[in-house]
Amino acid sequence: MDTSSVHLANQLSYNGIEPFISAFSVIIGVIIGSVISYFIARLQFRATTLSANRQSWINTLRDSIAEVQQTASITITEVQLASNKQSANVVDSEAIVSAVRKMDFLFYKIQLLLNPKESDHDKLIDLIFNLKGSSLKVDDEMNKKHAELQREITQVAQNILKREWVRVKKGK
Repeated sequence: MDTSSVHLANQLSYNGIEPFISAFSVIIGVIIGSVISYFIARLQFRATTLSANRQSWINTLRDSIAEVQQTASITITEVQLASNKQSANVVDSEAIVSAVRKMDFLFYKIQLLLNPKESDHDKLIDLIFNLKGSSLKVDDEMNKKHAELQREITQVAQNILKREWVRVKKGK
């Protein structure tokens, strides 16, 4: 075979493979692009879902803490009225029992929402437990303790909620 016929045979075989190489390259590019798009979409979906769940948790915790604080204030007022002999006739003891039941429910709900392995969460649980106890006792010292517990609960809760809000904003 002369060199021109070998060169012609090489050129024919290369020209026959070229469309297959191009098609194969396109297929590989589409597959790699699809896999990358899938993983990016999966990460975005996960981050969005986690942020939405965390925001819902923040809202539930905030509302429950506000409600337990409000119920404790109502309870202490009802107990003080009941302890006053002059107004004992107007006090509804069922209102006190109802408020205590509501505080118990909210205490357990908040306890389930929090992570006892985090120190500020554990502190908040302790403060709310003490708030429950202080709401049922009437004297000036307990009133001061009650007010101080309310301030501490608000402060600790705000720190927890702020930290979680930062996580939501970061998409974690």
